[in-house]
Amino acid sequence: MRILVTGASGLLGKRLAELALQKGHDVISSYKNNVPVHGKPLEVDLTRSTAVRKAFLGVRPDVIINTAAMTDVDKCELEPEAAFSANSKAVCGT
Repeated sequence: MRILVTGASGLLGKRLAELALQKGHDVISSYKNNVPVHGKPLEVDLTRSTAVRKAFLGVRPDVIINTAAMTDVDKCELEPEAAFSANSKAVCGT
Protein backbone atom coordinates (compact mmCIF):
# COMPACT_ATOMS: atom_id res chain seq x y z
CA MET A 1 0.00 0.00 0.00
CA ARG A 2 1.27 3.46 -0.88
CA ILE A 3 0.83 5.90 2.01
CA LEU A 4 1.35 9.64 1.78
CA VAL A 5 2.15 11.28 5.11
CA THR A 6 1.90 15.06 5.10
CA GLY A 7 3.93 16.96 7.66
CA ALA A 8 6.33 14.04 7.84
CA SER A 9 9.09 16.21 9.34
CA GLY A 10 7.05 16.75 12.49
CA LEU A 11 6.93 14.54 15.55
CA LEU A 12 3.68 12.74 14.69
CA GLY A 13 4.30 12.48 10.95
CA LYS A 14 7.81 11.15 11.46
CA ARG A 15 6.58 8.40 13.79
CA LEU A 16 3.68 7.40 11.54
CA ALA A 17 5.98 7.21 8.50
CA GLU A 18 8.43 5.10 10.46
CA LEU A 19 5.70 2.68 11.61
CA ALA A 20 4.26 2.38 8.10
CA LEU A 21 7.70 1.55 6.70
CA GLN A 22 8.16 -1.10 9.39
CA LYS A 23 4.87 -2.66 8.25
CA GLY A 24 6.23 -2.85 4.69
CA HIS A 25 4.26 0.00 3.14
CA ASP A 26 5.55 2.34 0.44
CA VAL A 27 5.74 5.70 2.24
CA ILE A 28 5.86 9.11 0.61
CA SER A 29 6.71 11.81 3.16
CA SER A 30 5.66 15.32 2.22
CA TYR A 31 7.24 18.37 3.76
CA LYS A 32 7.52 22.11 3.30
CA ASN A 33 10.78 23.12 5.00
CA ASN A 34 12.60 20.20 6.64
CA VAL A 35 13.33 17.03 4.70
CA PRO A 36 11.86 14.04 6.58
CA VAL A 37 14.07 11.14 7.67
CA HIS A 38 11.61 8.32 6.83
CA GLY A 39 10.03 7.51 3.49
CA LYS A 40 10.52 9.05 0.07
CA PRO A 41 10.57 12.84 0.46
CA LEU A 42 8.10 14.99 -1.46
CA GLU A 43 8.38 18.75 -1.12
CA VAL A 44 4.98 20.43 -1.37
CA ASP A 45 3.37 23.54 0.11
CA LEU A 46 -0.07 22.38 1.24
CA THR A 47 -1.38 25.93 1.19
CA ARG A 48 -1.05 26.00 -2.63
CA SER A 49 -3.88 23.88 -4.02
CA THR A 50 -2.40 23.64 -7.52
CA ALA A 51 0.88 22.32 -6.14
CA VAL A 52 -0.97 19.85 -3.91
CA ARG A 53 -3.08 18.55 -6.78
CA LYS A 54 -0.03 18.13 -9.02
CA ALA A 55 2.03 16.41 -6.33
CA PHE A 56 -0.73 14.06 -5.20
CA LEU A 57 -1.67 13.09 -8.75
CA GLY A 58 1.98 12.29 -9.40
CA VAL A 59 2.22 10.10 -6.30
CA ARG A 60 -1.24 8.47 -6.48
CA PRO A 61 -1.36 7.31 -2.85
CA ASP A 62 -3.84 4.72 -1.58
CA VAL A 63 -4.04 6.53 1.75
CA ILE A 64 -3.24 10.08 2.86
CA ILE A 65 -2.48 10.77 6.52
CA ASN A 66 -2.43 14.50 7.22
CA THR A 67 -0.23 15.53 10.13
CA ALA A 68 0.86 18.87 8.67
CA ALA A 69 0.23 21.91 10.84
CA MET A 70 1.67 25.20 11.96
CA THR A 71 2.33 24.37 15.62
CA ASP A 72 4.41 27.29 16.88
CA VAL A 73 1.78 29.04 19.06
CA ASP A 74 3.66 32.33 19.25
CA LYS A 75 4.14 32.42 15.47
CA CYS A 76 0.46 31.53 14.96
CA GLU A 77 -0.51 34.51 17.12
CA LEU A 78 1.84 36.81 15.22
CA GLU A 79 0.78 35.46 11.82
CA PRO A 80 -2.89 34.48 12.15
CA GLU A 81 -3.52 34.43 8.39
CA ALA A 82 -0.62 32.03 7.83
CA ALA A 83 -1.84 29.85 10.72
CA PHE A 84 -5.38 29.76 9.31
CA SER A 85 -4.05 28.92 5.86
CA ALA A 86 -1.84 26.09 7.13
CA ASN A 87 -4.15 24.64 9.76
CA SER A 88 -7.54 25.10 8.15
CA LYS A 89 -7.53 25.95 4.46
CA ALA A 90 -4.85 23.41 3.55
CA VAL A 91 -6.80 20.60 5.23
CA CYS A 92 -9.99 21.53 3.36
CA GLY A 93 -8.18 21.81 0.03
CA THR A 94 -9.11 25.44 -0.52
